[in-house]
Amino acid sequence: MQLIGLTGGIATGKTTASAYLQQQNIPVIDADLLSRQALEPGTSGYQKACRLFPQAVDKGGLLNRGKLGDIIFNDVAARKKLEGIIHPEVQSAIVKTIIWYWFRGYCRVVLDIPLLFETRMDRWMSYTVVITVSGELQIGRLIERSHLTLEQAESRIAAQMPINTKCKLADVVIQNDGDIGALYKLLDVAVVRRWMGNKQILFLSNPPRITPPTTQHCCNIVHKSTLLNYFCFFVSLGTVFFPFPALIMTNAMSVEMPVTPRTNNVSGTATA
Repeated sequence: MQLIGLTGGIATGKTTASAYLQQQNIPVIDADLLSRQALEPGTSGYQKACRLFPQAVDKGGLLNRGKLGDIIFNDVAARKKLEGIIHPEVQSAIVKTIIWYWFRGYCRVVLDIPLLFETRMDRWMSYTVVITVSGELQIGRLIERSHLTLEQAESRIAAQMPINTKCKLADVVIQNDGDIGALYKLLDVAVVRRWMGNKQILFLSNPPRITPPTTQHCCNIVHKSTLLNYFCFFVSLGTVFFPFPALIMTNAMSVEMPVTPRTNNVSGTATA
């Protein structure tokens, strides 16, 4: 099984990309959706967030997500506390969902994870794709989509890892400054038609072309996929006798490590 990590900055087009990939019958695990579910009323995450951020709780005792967003995007310490609540829940759900797709016979899954590199989950990916846009376009889209002020939009962008850093860490970069049709074409090249069976990788350039990767890069990707298959197989057996493999995996994945750019044997960029 291949795990394809999809990430980018806020308002760069990840949601649109995920929706298109699902239309192509590629399963997508949405970490944002899992994060929201982790803070649904009645969950342990919701109760912890209410205790940690009483200033974000309305008079009726409900957690105001808007107020919570303003707090965490302007306070690094508060954001770390919230991530400490959400990330273990999300990572556990991701592991369980991957295993479920493996049982159903899927050969690849896309993981839409905004904090892919920050949480070091890129270590588990076969390859990673970053969607980026120009700074002015990103701010404009964010203001229009979320009805924010310029100051609020700039604050939320600044709270994330710089998009240039993500581009350096990624295997494939999609520049999403064009229309939606251009984005779909680039996703076709980067994900939909990318196939490792003959050890060929489609990379993005202007115009798109097929570029043979180095043998070492191909072996790294195939090696990760093989290890994942073994992992899913042994977990499926272990669940009969040992019911906590997902918890162990979650703890291993949640260990914080410094984020440093890795040396890419090959890389690709695209211009919409």
